[in-house]
Formats: sequence, structure tokens, C-alpha cells
Amino acid sequence: MTTAQGTTVAATNANNGTVITTDATITEVLFDGERKTPPTGALWFITLTAVANRSDAGDATAMRIEGLIDNSSGTVVVVGAPVNSTTFNSTAATSNYNLSIEVISNQLQVMVQGDAGHTVSWTVKMDIMNAS
Repeated sequence: MTTAQGTTVAATNANNGTVITTDATITEVLFDGERKTPPTGALWFITLTAVANRSDAGDATAMRIEGLIDNSSGTVVVVGAPVNSTTFNSTAATSNYNLSIEVISNQLQVMVQGDAGHTVSWTVKMDIMNAS
């Protein structure tokens, strides 16, 4: 993409995923039915923003994590640790909601964790800045 000043900048894209959890089991979030993983030779800076809503009790939280994901010669890794994490305006004081990422079999997995015995609706947005 080229700005009005003639500067070329890398394009970003966003993907949305939704999932419903009914207990505290860690659950994978898919984006358009698939995992998002950088292609070989690519470096991504990702921002994941999640909203969790437990409608039966008015518990809600928003959270964000950010990190670098590198695919060097087909080996996918999270660069550095820990990934930056922020929780915003949570009304879920007694809940253990969580948003995380991990690499399994060279694929990036986005995971959420709800609350035992409660139905929680999740919406997760992944913004990707590609530096390849």
C-alpha cells in the first residue's frame, strides 16, 4: 500500500474467530475454519484481541496479547517470551478467562479458556503485520 506521501507500507489484515466454551477446558479458536500460520520465510507481528461474555451472570472481559511469530525454513516459533498481555475492564472478577497462543506441529494455535460450569461466548480478532 502506498500512502498519500508516497511511502510504501506493509499491508495488514484482520481475521475473526468465534467459539463458545462451557467449562474451563482450553479451546482452540479457528479463523475462517483454519489456523493462521506465517508462510515459510515470513515474520509476523500479531495482535489478538478477545471479548469474553458470560451472559447468565453479566461477567465480561476483554483482553489483548501481542507477539512475534517467525517461520524460518518451515519451523514456526514465538519469538521471545512472554508474549505481551493486557486485560481490559473485566467484570469477571471470579472467573479465570484466558487467551493464549502456542505452536504445535509448526502451526500457530490461538486458545481461550472459559469458566467451569458456565457458557462463555468468545470473539477473537487477529491482526497480522507481515514483515517478510
